[in-house]
Amino acid sequence: MSMTSKRFMTLWDRCRADGARTAPLPVYEELLRRYEEPHRYYHTPNHINHCLRQLDLAANLMDDANAVEMGLWFHDAIYDPRASDNERESAELFTRLLGGLVKPAFRRSVYDLILVTAHPEQPKRLDEQFMVDIDLSSFALPWEDFKRDSDAVREEYAHLPDKRFFTNHLAFLRALMGRPTFFFTDFFRARCETAARENVTRYMAGARAQGYV
Repeated sequence: MSMTSKRFMTLWDRCRADGARTAPLPVYEELLRRYEEPHRYYHTPNHINHCLRQLDLAANLMDDANAVEMGLWFHDAIYDPRASDNERESAELFTRLLGGLVKPAFRRSVYDLILVTAHPEQPKRLDEQFMVDIDLSSFALPWEDFKRDSDAVREEYAHLPDKRFFTNHLAFLRALMGRPTFFFTDFFRARCETAARENVTRYMAGARAQGYV
């Protein structure tokens, strides 16, 4: 199921604290408006749709699939390619819009799940590992789709010259490739590891051929 108002409202019904009366539709519309901002090319509703499809495949393996799903809805809600705190700002947006209407433990969990999509270090909790793996699972798409997504990310950073963009982007990719495994969960390692590494290896070789290292 994709990023629809029905899906979000159903999720909200599962997650809201007893007595919470806020209608979920305005929150959904706010999220959709943000994901359709004109400066986005990769971090769009298509990315959230992909993430939700991956979630559905593995939800029964998670400790709290509702928290992971809520985190996915919000994890790129704030997206400014010039900023370095998008994940924290997205987590704060969740807190402002819904934080007072869910149980405190659920609020903290979703907040932390959003933060781990900054990919700062190895996530410790199982659901954090699923969150990170889902966010990166598009790296395992067929090459043509992976290349399309990579080009879309480049468009989002059009304000950067090629040399600076590729220096930063290749450093990120090398960090991913340098991990013992690209994916943290058994499910996504089995499903995505080989294809993701092949795509990134091919992409990096193409960048090197153009003089970027």
